[in-house]
Amino acid sequence: MIRRRTDPAGTAPFVMLLLFWAFSAIHLDRFPTVHQDEPWILSPGYKLFSQGVYGSDLLVGYYGMERHYFEFMPLMSILQGPAAEFFGLGVLQMRFVPVSLGALTLALT
Repeated sequence: MIRRRTDPAGTAPFVMLLLFWAFSAIHLDRFPTVHQDEPWILSPGYKLFSQGVYGSDLLVGYYGMERHYFEFMPLMSILQGPAAEFFGLGVLQMRFVPVSLGALTLALT
């Protein structure tokens, strides 16, 4: 019977990734406080996947921003839109995608 030794250098990144995920996911809906840009980023993506228009209902009547929204690059909004459509609207759902992308970045490096 051959006994395998566990390599601590190989398990350390995995443990650190799990610690990142655990510390990031705990009380994600309460801390840090909601900043003004978080709903602004979520709004166009949510409207895109719920109504088919990349615009923001937060700024209705302001130069047609309910029909088109070009204040920031759309990737984060487009990633958060399906998550909000699937999981519902909320602070936890809004922050789940960035934390998942952070964990994915750490896992790939």
